[in-house]
Amino acid sequence: MASQPLGLHPSSDMPVDKPLGSIGTGFGGNPNMGGSSAFSSAAGAMGPFVPQPPSARTPSAPSPNTTMQPPQPPSGEIRKQAAQVPGMDATFSPEVEEEANDNFKRLYNRALTIDDVLDMLRQYKESPDTKQKDVFRCMLRNLFEEYKFFSSYADKELHITGLLFGGLIEQNLVAYMYLGLAQRYVLESLRKPSTHKLYQFGLNCLDRFKHRLKEYPQYCGHVASIPHFQEFPKNIADFVSFGKEGKEPPAEAFRQQASSSSAHASGPGAADLAGLVHAEHSMTGGGTSVSIQVPAPVSSSGAATASTAIATVLREGREGAGPSVANATNIDTLVIGMEGTGSDQLDSPPESIRDRISFLCNNLSRNNIKEKAKEFVDLLSNEYLAWAAQYLVMKRITIEQNYHDMYMQFLIHISIHKLTDMVLNETYRNIKVLLTSDKENAGFSDRSLLKNLGNWLGLMTLGQDRPILHRDLVLKDLILEAHRRGQQDLLFVVPFVTKVLDACQSSSVFGPPSPWLMANLGVLCELHALPDLKLNLKFAIEVLCKDLGIEMKEIPTYDLLNDKDRLIKEQLTTAKEKNVPPGEPGLVTQSARFTYNEVNTNGFQTMVHHIIATEENPLFNSCPQLKAAIRTAVSQAVTELMPPVVERSIKIAIATTEQIVRKDFALEADEQQMRLAAQSMVRNLTAGMVMITCREPLIVSITNHLKQALAQDINVRNYGLDKATIEAGCNLSAAENVEVACAFIQKTAVERVVSEMEKRIIDEIETRQQHRLAGRHYVNDTVRTYQMEHMPPAIRLKVTGTEANQMTVYDEFSRCLPGFLPSDGHTDFGQLMEKTAAEVDQHVRALSSSQMPSFTPFINLMTSLAALIRQVAPKHENTAAQMLLQKAVDGFLEGMPSIPRDRELVSHFRDSHLVVLHALQDPRAFGHQWTLKNTTRIWHEAREEIKYNVESVLILIRTHLIVARDLDTYVAKAIDAGSYSALVFATKYIHRVFNSESGETPMLAEGDVTQLAEALTGQLNPRHGADTSITQLSTHIRQALSCLPMHAHATAHGMEASSADDSVLPGNLAAAGEGLDKSAGASMSACAQAIATMEAQDPALHKQDDPVGMSDKVEYLLTEWVRLHHQVGYSIKDLDRMHEAYLQRLRSSNMLKSDESITRFFRISTELCVELCYRNLQGDVGQGTLLSRAKCYHTMDAFVKLAIVFLKHSGEPNNVTARVSLLGKILQTVAYCLLKDHTQRMFEFHQLPYHRFFSMLLLELSMSGLLAEVLSFHVMQTFCSVFRRINPQTCPGFAYGWLELISHRVMLTKLLGATNQKGWPLFQQLLLDMMKFMAPFLRNAELPKSMQHLYKGLLRVLLVLLHDFPEFLCDYHFVFCDVVPPNCIQMRNLILSAFPRNMRLPDPFTPNLKVDQLTDISQQPRLLVNFAASLHPPALRNSLENFLKPTGHSSNFHAELLTYLQQTQSDDTSLRYNVPLLNAVVLYTGTQAVNSILSKNATVTTQMVANNAHMSIFQHLITNLDTEGRYLLLNSIGNQLRYPNCHTHYFSCVLLHLFVEASCEAVQEQITRVLLERLIVNRPHPWGLLITFIELIKNPMYSFWSHQFVHCAPEIEKLFESVARSCTQSKPAGREIVEGHD
Repeated sequence: MASQPLGLHPSSDMPVDKPLGSIGTGFGGNPNMGGSSAFSSAAGAMGPFVPQPPSARTPSAPSPNTTMQPPQPPSGEIRKQAAQVPGMDATFSPEVEEEANDNFKRLYNRALTIDDVLDMLRQYKESPDTKQKDVFRCMLRNLFEEYKFFSSYADKELHITGLLFGGLIEQNLVAYMYLGLAQRYVLESLRKPSTHKLYQFGLNCLDRFKHRLKEYPQYCGHVASIPHFQEFPKNIADFVSFGKEGKEPPAEAFRQQASSSSAHASGPGAADLAGLVHAEHSMTGGGTSVSIQVPAPVSSSGAATASTAIATVLREGREGAGPSVANATNIDTLVIGMEGTGSDQLDSPPESIRDRISFLCNNLSRNNIKEKAKEFVDLLSNEYLAWAAQYLVMKRITIEQNYHDMYMQFLIHISIHKLTDMVLNETYRNIKVLLTSDKENAGFSDRSLLKNLGNWLGLMTLGQDRPILHRDLVLKDLILEAHRRGQQDLLFVVPFVTKVLDACQSSSVFGPPSPWLMANLGVLCELHALPDLKLNLKFAIEVLCKDLGIEMKEIPTYDLLNDKDRLIKEQLTTAKEKNVPPGEPGLVTQSARFTYNEVNTNGFQTMVHHIIATEENPLFNSCPQLKAAIRTAVSQAVTELMPPVVERSIKIAIATTEQIVRKDFALEADEQQMRLAAQSMVRNLTAGMVMITCREPLIVSITNHLKQALAQDINVRNYGLDKATIEAGCNLSAAENVEVACAFIQKTAVERVVSEMEKRIIDEIETRQQHRLAGRHYVNDTVRTYQMEHMPPAIRLKVTGTEANQMTVYDEFSRCLPGFLPSDGHTDFGQLMEKTAAEVDQHVRALSSSQMPSFTPFINLMTSLAALIRQVAPKHENTAAQMLLQKAVDGFLEGMPSIPRDRELVSHFRDSHLVVLHALQDPRAFGHQWTLKNTTRIWHEAREEIKYNVESVLILIRTHLIVARDLDTYVAKAIDAGSYSALVFATKYIHRVFNSESGETPMLAEGDVTQLAEALTGQLNPRHGADTSITQLSTHIRQALSCLPMHAHATAHGMEASSADDSVLPGNLAAAGEGLDKSAGASMSACAQAIATMEAQDPALHKQDDPVGMSDKVEYLLTEWVRLHHQVGYSIKDLDRMHEAYLQRLRSSNMLKSDESITRFFRISTELCVELCYRNLQGDVGQGTLLSRAKCYHTMDAFVKLAIVFLKHSGEPNNVTARVSLLGKILQTVAYCLLKDHTQRMFEFHQLPYHRFFSMLLLELSMSGLLAEVLSFHVMQTFCSVFRRINPQTCPGFAYGWLELISHRVMLTKLLGATNQKGWPLFQQLLLDMMKFMAPFLRNAELPKSMQHLYKGLLRVLLVLLHDFPEFLCDYHFVFCDVVPPNCIQMRNLILSAFPRNMRLPDPFTPNLKVDQLTDISQQPRLLVNFAASLHPPALRNSLENFLKPTGHSSNFHAELLTYLQQTQSDDTSLRYNVPLLNAVVLYTGTQAVNSILSKNATVTTQMVANNAHMSIFQHLITNLDTEGRYLLLNSIGNQLRYPNCHTHYFSCVLLHLFVEASCEAVQEQITRVLLERLIVNRPHPWGLLITFIELIKNPMYSFWSHQFVHCAPEIEKLFESVARSCTQSKPAGREIVEGHD
């Protein structure tokens, strides 16, 4: 080890002359292995204390009569003899050395306990894995070699080492020679003076294996002969003394008691708890005494629980043994705290599983968390989760703070929510144990454990955006309580709280400036300001603030430390100190006397009978006549205090509730939800405020009034009551009756506050009602934007409204009011039902008084309903309530259609049933959700003849008893199932709700009838024509659909349009052909998603929110502009003045006052211009296409000019950002209109107005100078962003115009001609979008006519690029070939024929052309794409990289690669291979091969590409792929045959090598096919393709003309001869390629 401390790498000069095989049985290996001579000589020299065992794995126990060797030689001789032990000079691999040293480091860093290391060593020793055996041997060698440095160790590390050293002997981990050497080291240490460090080391070792001393009686004799043996600790000396006789000390009571306790428990639980105790007593610490080991035998049944006697044994053992040697990490407090809590009675798994879990945790690291988590889940069943939680918290988390992050990730990957909750609960339990422990006698250990648990608690809760609930822990009260109790408690609490709060720095919810965090920091800052606070606590607070990035001076404080009257939750006081039973809450409040309904607020005289005047009161015992005085005193106190208390409480409660409810329900569209929540919260807060405000003043006031009354009463003087008796009697009376007075004031305030609360939020309620009645969904855009940008998803408000879990807190508010007993459900429900029955009776009496015979059946229905209400009232049971609800809903549905049209009868009958339904909605009954759910269910189950009544359904919807969207779904399904009644109902329902002629505002939103509209539209389809009844109803269906808003019947409009004459609109989508029709249908969802995204980004795009009359204003202004634009005869200056004047007019009309108004102006203008274009195209068909188009251009050109003028005269001239932003807003608005138009018109969509706008805008921007160098790229970037939003995959109807726009001369020159090629990635994305759209069509053998035109257009664009920007195609050829289908040969040739303009291509037909000697052939081509990123998943890339390394060959890689290539990620089921992945693998392998060749200063030749890992990949694929896969592979290789460069040369050699090495002629035929099919199409042909084919047919080594496939048919043979003549003729290649460019 060469003077290096244990845990570091051994020195490099360690002797290596002995082989590893010489390691003998000391390491647990086979004694027959290794050098026998070395073994024999060492044995003779050492003289072990025990005889040599027959086997290293089965050592026999030594005989008591074993012959002893002479006394120990000096230490120098011991070290010399140690050098002769086999294995001491062995060497190990760096990986083994590193793992061994890492294990020691984790031990000394307290990440592992002594027992953990010993368990690990045992498993390594017995493992069949060679590496683990080597780690075991290496750790033993390092430990024994380190002995010479033990005297320089620190006390703590030396103590750990001593326990580990002794543990090796105790657990039989060393045998024979190593055992003898270990015992000699211990004996040598014990002989040192008691002040020497090694003496303490020897004691720790001896203490650890003292139970085995009885096996070595002669060794005990040597120990007993040490001169200062009498100074040994008594329990160790007893073991040595009795060990000389081969016995254990009989007086070891604690061991026997523990054994009996464990035997009584007879299960693994006892063993496990004992293991916990033993583990903690085996950890590091100081002191001179010994650790306590509690053996615990394990029962084979594995199902028993641990006995609480073990904790008792631990305490008794510690009392007898003195201070623990492990007090640095002592968890005794936690172990003792388990008593009586049930934590010591947990079911634990069998010992084998416990050992595996311990070993798993010992070997846990960040690199293997996922694997270990899966293993952990497989090991444990649900019944042992509680044990696992306790094990993780008590044995790991409390003492391993450095690994908290790792354990947190471990829990996350385990992903068992129940276990996570158990760990959290166990954490809270241990924290409470430490907080309530005896802190006067506690040492540093408990504080350290509490701090560790605080760090863990913060990670589990705040760090995961999970709150610390008030019922579990109140940090602010904890600090205040610790301050009141003194410095000792602060030493515990402050570090704990700072560790908890430290987790807020990684929280998006509780981080600064969270009010909860700032309140806790405020109390800590108050503490920091105290002059007598210890410096370490001040430092902890300062560090916390620094970590959170907060200046202490910025934290508000509220002088809470000096508020001695503040009520706090006691968390540091033990149950004994509180004088309350354990387990009860620390903050005890006086119990309430009344339920809410028992208090009558009709004057306090109604509560007088509740006033108490007990006989035990000394006043009334002596003078009963004084009882009247107490009634008067209480009444006076109530009268005096009620006004100010009620006013103050209502004011505070309303202000608080208003703020919170407005925040929580800012995006809630249902005003009823908001109203109920506000009422529940304000009632609860008001009751609580009154209770805490008036209780103490009431007691004082009652006492004073009673004293005044007694002072004036003559009876008091007659009975001679002294002052003390009067004082005591008054106080007792006040305390007995304060509840009556307080309850009366509370209920009075609660009843008043509800109406006041309603007034405060009436604006919010009315706004939501207006939106609902107008058919719009309520959304507060400001709140929605803030929530999306600033709030984390866990607490973000949803546009869909408040969720059920968010309503929980409001449900709790309504459940029980402070100061009142929990409501008796039966009583409340009964009173509610009685009140409801009384209201129904009133309706019955009102109808009965009219004495109309026709009313009788309905009166009978209402009477039977009232009777059922009274029958249900006493029960408050779900079954009875279901029966009542069924009766009310059925009666309502059955009676409403048949009721005579008498207004009085309708009103009473309707209201009598609705009052029942509303009563069941009351929180005191069954609540809104229950009633809503069951009412909907009953309606679904009702007979068709009664449930499909429009008036009844609308009443139920209006009163929130049925959800409109549920009705929409249900009726739509019924229509699809063929229900004629549902069809008639839906027709009437939509007409009734949305018919504007009725004069009513629609009560439903557009989205409430979406499915009904689709179902009705489906009934108009010709396939239903056979049904006569539906045909007769079709007129009514169309009328109903015509009432719908555009958003609701867009689908219906499109369906009808599809059957119209497609030839009406020249150039429209339907006229394009069937190919785009199919794509249009598939893209509707993408188009709708794009619309939704744009609307979310800019709410002003919503048409519904336009101000009234804005559309008319815009139309007038736009008409004026069109007239102004087309006037002639004006100079440029005059035009500029006119433009300025027009813009000023727009500003004065408030059209340009904000971004929102600008968006609305351009959206409405676009819609008006487009609508005018449609009218021109439809109305002027007879006059010719040119005339109708000219009219469209007249309007659109003026609109474009308006946009240019707006851009030119808006903002600062040099403000580039503002102009680009404004242009983006205009383009996005027009794109939005295009998407909406495409969605609504579908097959009637026409691209002309939008194409004209975009193309003219590009030209106008170019001519106006707005595309100067400063603006050019940013403007083009904006155009590209908008064009990608409306790409053909989203809007197939705009595909032709889109292709023309992206190939516009302004776009091409500005994007591809930009400096530093900044625009190339943008144009590449546009071109890819078009290719991806066309790819599914191009795979077919026959293209529809529409796609043929589009294909020709794309080829022309590629030809332009090939001629003017060939470098662009060169640099991006890989991504383009990825999406071009294999059958598009000419398109691929166009891309691959590109070569840099500064290159002169050599003639491929030159005789004897030496390709490898060309100047450019050694140059690497430039690729602007990260093709390696296509190697998914990452595991494949890693495997490929490793395989290509010189030493990285793997036999499994080829099979793994084939598997990945056959896992296609495309939605097209016809694709069997992952073509992009195949292309990436080919190019990546080739580039790596080229780099490898060039790094050796070699050139690419056919010989260089053969016989290496790179070629083996190609050969394996060509051999094992089927015909399709082989074709795709050869195509991928062919894609790299381009202009002269090293890639072209390499892949050409690869193809030729594969041809010559092919195992069958089928492969050669397929290689020929791939080359030939690229040559028989029209030019251009890639240069690399030509030279490869010429080499193949001309070089005799390939014997091309001798293969059978060349002569299989006369036609084929002639084809080959023709191609060969073309390829071998002498023609300048450069000229040919340039011609191809043209």
